[in-house]
Amino acid sequence: MYLILKTFDDEKFITARQCIQGLNNIISQTKKYRKEIIERLTAIDFEKRKDTQKGLLLLDVVEVLGKLYQDEKDVVIEAFLKNKFEQGNDVNL
Repeated sequence: MYLILKTFDDEKFITARQCIQGLNNIISQTKKYRKEIIERLTAIDFEKRKDTQKGLLLLDVVEVLGKLYQDEKDVVIEAFLKNKFEQGNDVNL
């Protein structure tokens, strides 16, 4: 699991996306890594990505965080989503 957590913010866009998307399988099976997943996803630096990549990566992150939030409300997730929503036009979806 450590290797997956480490690659969320990988310099290779496809690697980062596949790892984030793969979290859907993990979070549906266990809650064991919930805290670590939330911490790592909310710490991703979207600004180091090309404009064309930011929106796609953000959508993947929002999907996973949304599923975690549905399962159990979390102030960190709520703050992250609110912040990204307020930034709005800064991220090209």
